[in-house]
Amino acid sequence: MKKKNLLLDFHKKTKIVLKKNNDTETDYPLTWIKIFFKSYPRFKSIKLLKPKVKKISLDVCLLKRESFRDFTNKPLKKQEFSDILYYSSGIINKHKVKNWDETRRTFPSAGARYPLETYIIIFNVIDIPSGIYHYNVKNNSLECISVGDFRLECYNAIIQPLIKTCSCLILISSVFDRTRIKYGDRAYRYILFDTGHLMQNIYLESASLDIGCCAIGGFSDNKINSLLDLKEEEEAVIYISALGVKK
Repeated sequence: MKKKNLLLDFHKKTKIVLKKNNDTETDYPLTWIKIFFKSYPRFKSIKLLKPKVKKISLDVCLLKRESFRDFTNKPLKKQEFSDILYYSSGIINKHKVKNWDETRRTFPSAGARYPLETYIIIFNVIDIPSGIYHYNVKNNSLECISVGDFRLECYNAIIQPLIKTCSCLILISSVFDRTRIKYGDRAYRYILFDTGHLMQNIYLESASLDIGCCAIGGFSDNKINSLLDLKEEEEAVIYISALGVKK
């Protein structure tokens, strides 16, 4: 009996059938144009530093980009950490628009739905206590979910040696319905596109700072989502990046 190809089946079932006059529709429902933001307003907040503009070309960053796994376990500087978060997923036009639904970020998103949320597990960053944080993109700040050393829990969920010496993990999650409500099942394709765009930004900004960066796709979904207290039917981690000082 031929083994079922789930990947190919999903690809076929999420194909688009274009309709006539598809490009003339202008009356979109509010849920298609409203941008949703997640926050933890009751949790302690840590303001990140204003991003610095660096004089390094995109060409150089692209040539320097690599997956680096050999970290020193030394702390990242708060400015470096702040720059990586802002330039990878921050809002770039907040002071030029009238409302949040007109904001745009450093990465493209299908239909401007922005389903992605960024969490950080800090092990060793100067002036920021170890713990689990959520990146509040509106305020360019960290919201403290839980303080403590979670390196062992992360290692048990990922089981890669670099977890023992990296300075922090950046976890990219998706709130699926933000994109699904507009694109149906095809939304999962678009969410993965968005995630790839954001991760490349993390790589390029890390390269500009000469910070080690390594994307991680293999991890225990249940353990990681449980660590962030996420309900998988609503939101789940898609991709992880380890950052640290190069050895």
